[in-house]
Amino acid sequence: MNRSLRLAAVLLALLLPTATHELIARRASAVARFDLARIPDRLGALSLADEQELPAEVLALIAPDAHALRLYADPSGAGIWAYLAFYSGSGAAGAHDPQVCYPAQGWDIAALRNREVALGDGRSLTGKLLAANLGGEQELVLYWFQPAGRWPRAAPLELALRGLDALAGRSRYAFVRLSTRVPTADAALQSAAEQRLVDAARALAPAVRATIDAS
Repeated sequence: MNRSLRLAAVLLALLLPTATHELIARRASAVARFDLARIPDRLGALSLADEQELPAEVLALIAPDAHALRLYADPSGAGIWAYLAFYSGSGAAGAHDPQVCYPAQGWDIAALRNREVALGDGRSLTGKLLAANLGGEQELVLYWFQPAGRWPRAAPLELALRGLDALAGRSRYAFVRLSTRVPTADAALQSAAEQRLVDAARALAPAVRATIDAS
């Protein structure tokens, strides 16, 4: 290889990371329009019971392009809070990971593991199931980051797939968090609460993905 070709190769190697970063940033700069009308009022046996707005200071911090905070409950009163935050891409401030948020609010994380959710079409998504304790109560949290065009997988594969999504211009995503409280001493109620979260996730996930894919 002559000197000119070697110089060109070096310049290409130096410029490629910068060009790739600028391409990702440019693709992520456009704000998508997320139609929350796709989000259902029923999640299996749970019906929409309440909807709230986040405080202005919280919205300023997490800066979603669209969001919803809803309470779903069954006739017995057992309820699940569903928090959805939609983002256009890597330029967004991003959602707060429960692994960080709960300890910051005084909760002790008792357990954290991957939780696969089987979907109605035979496929599945992989989220995180977190158990946090405060006083005599436990909050169970099932959450995941939903990308465009596919279901989330477990790390480290998911991290690699997110990089490919960004390069392909699929930088839109949603943060989904489902939570419910149970007494820390009641294993049966904890098991039932986990199943309730999984059932709600199975009902909610297709609508969240459809909202992202249609934006």
